Formats: sequence, C-alpha cells, structure tokens
Amino acid sequence: MVPRSALWLLSSLAAVSATGEVVTIRPVDVDGRLPVEATAELLVDNWYAQQSIALPTRDGLILVPLTREWLCDQWPEGCAATDHVEARILLAAPGRAALASDPFQWPRRSGDPSAASPEIGFSLAPAPVVASDGTLLVPMRTAGSRTLHARDTAGSPLGGVTLDVAMYFSTGGHCAVIRSRPLGTVTTDAAGDAPIPDGDFDYHLRLRTPHLAFAAAPDPHARQTLVTPLRDGIAELVAFRPVVLRMEVVGFADPATLTLAGCIQECPGSGCAACCGGMLAELTAAGNLEIVDFYPDEYSEIYLAGDGGEIWRAAVSELDLSGPPIVVEAPTDPAESETDETPLVEREAGSGAEVDCPPLPRGAGKLVELGSFVLVGEVHGTVEAPAFVGALACSAAMHAGPGGLVVGIEMSHADQPYLDAFFALESPTAAGRELLSATHFTDAFRDGRDSEAVVSLLEDLRRWRRAGLKITPIAFDVSADDGAAGAARETAMAERIAAAAERHAGATVLVYTGNLHSRTAKGVPWDPDLLTMGARLLGRFPHLRSLDFASAGGSAWVCIMAPEGGAMECGERVQNGVDRGGRPFVELWSEPDESGHHGIYYLGPISASPPAGETSPDGRR
Repeated sequence: MVPRSALWLLSSLAAVSATGEVVTIRPVDVDGRLPVEATAELLVDNWYAQQSIALPTRDGLILVPLTREWLCDQWPEGCAATDHVEARILLAAPGRAALASDPFQWPRRSGDPSAASPEIGFSLAPAPVVASDGTLLVPMRTAGSRTLHARDTAGSPLGGVTLDVAMYFSTGGHCAVIRSRPLGTVTTDAAGDAPIPDGDFDYHLRLRTPHLAFAAAPDPHARQTLVTPLRDGIAELVAFRPVVLRMEVVGFADPATLTLAGCIQECPGSGCAACCGGMLAELTAAGNLEIVDFYPDEYSEIYLAGDGGEIWRAAVSELDLSGPPIVVEAPTDPAESETDETPLVEREAGSGAEVDCPPLPRGAGKLVELGSFVLVGEVHGTVEAPAFVGALACSAAMHAGPGGLVVGIEMSHADQPYLDAFFALESPTAAGRELLSATHFTDAFRDGRDSEAVVSLLEDLRRWRRAGLKITPIAFDVSADDGAAGAARETAMAERIAAAAERHAGATVLVYTGNLHSRTAKGVPWDPDLLTMGARLLGRFPHLRSLDFASAGGSAWVCIMAPEGGAMECGERVQNGVDRGGRPFVELWSEPDESGHHGIYYLGPISASPPAGETSPDGRR
C-alpha cells in the first residue's frame, strides 16, 4: 500500500517513465487506498486520422501494450499512413470524473532507434506513482458538479453566451483541425454560469454567440475557439466593438454595380486558405457606402468587386477606420487582359521553340523570370491548382537559363526512380504504367496529392521536356520508412529542394506543395516554434516568393474524419471561397502576410479531381 503522504509528495512529478513493453495502470481513489474499477480508451491520432481503441484489462489492471505491432493489429489503416502516432489514455469509471493522460508519442516499430518507451503522465490529476511492482497508480476523484463561468475582462458575468463544449482530443492535419468529442451545447444564465460535464481533461470550447472572443485564445485568427483545462471554470471573454465603416469610390463608371465583401478571421469547416464571409454592403449610385455596425476584429480582409471582378482589396488591420471615409480609386483599366503579356526570351530551334505553353494568368509574369524561386501552396485535390502550376512551369522553363527548371513535387523521395523512368521512357503507355506503380499512387490514403489532375500535370511536364525544355522533376517528401514528421519532415523536404537547386546552378525553381509547407513565417497555429519547409528555404534563398491558394469556392477531393473518429472518409467536398471573378490571377504584396506568403494565386471556381485510379469511399485503392 502506498501511503497518502507519498502520493502527495510525488504529485509534482510530471510523468513516470514506462518500463518494458506493457505498462500496467491501476486506477485508485484519491487516497491511494481503494482500487477503482475503470475502463480505458486509447485515443490515437496519426495526423491524418484518429481512432479510439479499448485497452485490455486483467484483474483490475489496465494494460497498455506499448508496441507498434499491437497498435497495427488494432488500427491497420492508421499504421499504413505513417509511423507518427500521438496517443492519450482516457480513464472512465462510474461515479468518477473522467481522466485523460498527457499526449505521448507511440513507439515506432521494433528495432527502430526511436522505439524507446515513452513517458506517460497525468498532469491534470494527482501524479501517477510507481508501486513496487512497476504499476502506475492513477488517482481518480469522485465526479462532482462543474460550472463554466463566462466573464468579461473586468470579471463581470456575461449571460446569454452560447458555447459548444467538447473533450479535446488532438490537433492535426495541414489546417490544424481540432479533434474532440462533443459533450453538449450550453448557454450561460444571468449570472454568467452554465453547468458542464465534469472531468479532468482539456475542454474544447467554441463560441456560438457572435461578436465575442476568448481573451486567452492563442491564435489571433481563431479567437472563437479555446482549448483549456478550465481549472477555475472561468472562460474570460472579450466583446468586439463595432465601428462605422465609410467608403467612397471615385473614377468608376457605374459604382452601383460594386459590392463590398469581407473575409472573416475564422472560417469553420472550410480548410486552409479559405476566405468566407460574403457580401457586407452595396455601393450607392454616387459611389458611397456606410456600415454603422462593422466589426473589424472579425474580418481579416475586405474587398470591392463588380461584374468584371475585383477592383480593390485591403487588410482590415491596415485601415484607419476612425478617420474620414476610405477613398478607393478605380483602376485605370478595370478590364485587364486575362493573360500576362510578358514576352518570352528568344529560343533556339530544338530547345522548346515548338512548345505552345498555356496562357499565364494575369500578374504571373514576375514569377517565371530567369532564376526565380517560387513556392506554390495549394489545397489538395482540385483540377485547377495543378493546371496553374503547369502554366507557370511551361513559361518558367521557356525563360530559364542553362540550369533549366527544377520542379518540386510533394511525393515521397523513394518514388524518384519511378518519376525518372516516367520522364525517360519513349512509350507514353509504358511511362504512365511506371508512374502509377509508384507508392505515391498506390499507398493507403489518397488525399488529393495523387489526383488525376496531378497526373495530367506530370504528363504535360514530360511532354514539354521531350519537346526540348530543360525540366527536372524532384520528389521531395519523406517516405514511410523515414518515419519523419513535424519539424523533421519540414527539414528533410527543405534539404532535398535546396540540394536540387544547388545541383542545378542558376536554375529556376518551382515547388508545388501544400500551403502549410509553403508558409515562410516561423510557427503554425499548433506549434509557434515550427520552422516549415518554406521558412527554412527562405533562409537560404532570400529571393524566394511563396504563393497561397485562393478561389471562388467549389469542390475539392479531401479527406475528413468519420463522425465518431476512425478511418478517414475521402471524397468530393464543398469548399468555401470568395468570388473575385471568374478569371485566374496572381496578386503579389509588398510585404508577406502573417503566414509568410508573399501573395496569392486566385483560381476562380474550383472543382474536385479524384485520385488517379479506382478508389473506395475511405480513399483506398
């Protein structure tokens, strides 16, 4: 028996190192005397998907088999995707407050140097104690009532606030999606209080009441969401204050055809780089506009658009809304050409002179200049993004010097031999067969990077190279055998791109990747210290420019979680966007935005491109 004093003495320990391949846990009461009959779930997340697995028990003990082989038996589809798995243990017992462990990394396969047993800690409860037999004694308290107290920054109660309450699980995917288990929706009473389920875990709170934000929200673009243990039960909220927005448009023939629209800071369910929010107001025939209750904290950008597309856009944070009306001068030629008229350099016969490149979108000319280094960040699974990359690649190769064009493709570096064979084989049929044999097109998850549109892009690159353009494809992502994730993955991808650029001195470089990796600013919403691939490359190639994805909305082939966790469901999904006209264009800024992107490429309406080859609803072949 472990005395109560020993439990409290050891309560400062953050975690206890697991020993052996099976960790045993005995839930006990807070005195450490009486065992508690509890069940346990293992909550696992491999960045792509999540799953709940019941842990085995024996004689009142909970067994945690810390081997990769056991996990793969329980969750084969999760193991097939990646070696990187984050886990939590959730303990539940009648009459006791549910208790979640701290997250820990599940061991890799046996024989891997990183397959050492992790540390398992329960920082939201009295710390586990290693008994003489090596069992972790985990105190669970009696469940009680718990109240959420909504307060303003002065401590005054806020009644009528509606929130979704959930048990936090993990944050994963390119877009930092929070995964959690719903517990219910509550509304605070006149005293600012609302009862919520009791537990010793992190709560995921999401505001439904408009014009409010969590004071402690770590992400300035996601202030309606908070993950917190709610130790004191207080959720401190900030009320947004409206201002009067006045605007005047001059020099436009028919201002009454213009509308003002905005991109809200937080766009739920829309994925990365989405802009949603829609129309705010219409202009008068005199070109004036007034909104008496505009909430600037809720919008990242506002813009003016008419029948001919967008004529003006600005970041809300850069506008002076306290002074006179914002004056917008109409562009001198609002009906700009659909294509960029940047002339191509003269080519000798046999060096691509016979290539008929797709037209460049308006504003893209600077991206294809000799020696440019461009990252194109995308939302995976559309027809239009690979086509845009193809247009850039063809013109960039036509402009390129002796080093030619290096094109980075986000596929495993282990597939480079298949890519090389695809570009080298004479027969298109044989080349296509070789390409589709690559792991990139045959692995378990089909998340849009292996789409029919990507295959079409590669076929175009192959055709242009065989016509004389100097194009070198580089597969730069990690492989499943690398087991790299997070910072290790970003570093490895950046190193492969940098090495290719240095091998081909003077080359123009075009990297096609997800718009997480294309960020060049330090940090992502779930890790403020992460240096992405783009950030690492910018440090070595200061002339690099990175573009983010923008569209009018439509559909994309994406993978989302099943309603109760488990396998990913992949398919065509609606994507939000902001309609800035039907013509694609590139917009470059004088300064990068907070994510480090130097501009956007706008595609107009987008449509989903399914994986190359037959697939089932879970994205598998």
